[in-house]
Amino acid sequence: MTRNEKNIKIQEIESLVKKACFQPTNVFGSGIWNHHIRWVVKFGKMLAEQNEADVHIVELAALLHDYASIKSFALYTNHHIHGLRKPNAFLEVWALTKKPLKMFPTAL
Repeated sequence: MTRNEKNIKIQEIESLVKKACFQPTNVFGSGIWNHHIRWVVKFGKMLAEQNEADVHIVELAALLHDYASIKSFALYTNHHIHGLRKPNAFLEVWALTKKPLKMFPTAL
């Protein structure tokens, strides 16, 4: 997969997460997008570059780290566990990386 194709897939995921943030069912309110997730993405990407990590993996982890609890507050207590299911599925389907998926929990 080319860098451009990866960026397009990341944009699709970003849209998915942003849409979930602005749903009335999100108990955290829409502010979680601007005041939390966007900052986590920004600093995650910076740290990935500084540490020669896979920026796409880190960006995906940053976008989805709270996704489970945004979609359903019932998942809040273990959202870090539930949040792993979606990224691994994205990685497998879209082949964003050839690295083992076992490293993804570390990114989250």
